[in-house]
Parts: sequence; structure tokens; C-alpha cells
Amino acid sequence: MTTLKIHDGDPNGHLAFGLKEILALIRPSSDGAEWEIDHASEEFWATGEDVRGIEALVGSGKRVSGEALLSLVDGLHQVIWGEFRAFDGSDTRPWVTVRAIDSSYFDIETNDDMIVNLVRRHCNNVQSAG
Repeated sequence: MTTLKIHDGDPNGHLAFGLKEILALIRPSSDGAEWEIDHASEEFWATGEDVRGIEALVGSGKRVSGEALLSLVDGLHQVIWGEFRAFDGSDTRPWVTVRAIDSSYFDIETNDDMIVNLVRRHCNNVQSAG
């Protein structure tokens, strides 16, 4: 499993992208996946106009389509802590996991070489972990 840490920042030191941009980057694979939302190493935390919908799914084990997740994420300003796992159908192991870590960076964990290459090609500050 490859884990990439994305640290792309703007001139003010803030992340230059968010979960919405990551989901768009890995399209169309992300649209067809079923997603679970959970806590990362800290309690789930997001800000925005409407966080209730996504917070209701955190830790529930319920899966939502990629399109539904993108719609939920559209109402967010920022995900500070959270883990998003994508599954193919009834698989029990995710093919990609995206983690927001303290609003400082994102982890992407996957065995999918296409996703690894997309992230490396489109993000400026990517580090391999583990």
C-alpha cells in the first residue's frame, strides 16, 4: 500500500486545496465508489455552511456514493480531521483512503498506481510515507 502526504500550500501557509479537489482529481473512480466516513486520529471536524449531513455519517459504517459524498463536501469550507474510505461494491477493504490531518496536509493511501501517479503529477509538495 502506498501512502502519499500532500502538503501543497498557498503563500499564506494554508492548504491550497481541500477534499473536494482531491475527489475531483481521482474522478471518475471516486464517483463510482461507495464511501465511508470516519474519524482520523482525532475526532472528525469540519467547517462550512452545512456540516450536519456529513457528520451524521461519521463512524456509522453507512456507505454513500461518490456523487453523494461530493454533494456533501460541497457544503464544507474545510475538513480539519477526517477519514474517507472508498470501496468497490461490497468489498471489505478500501481501494483508497483519504485522511485530513489537522488541516495541515492530506494522506492518500492506495494500491492504485493511477491514483498515485495523478497525485504526484498534479500536486506540488508530495511525500511518500512508510
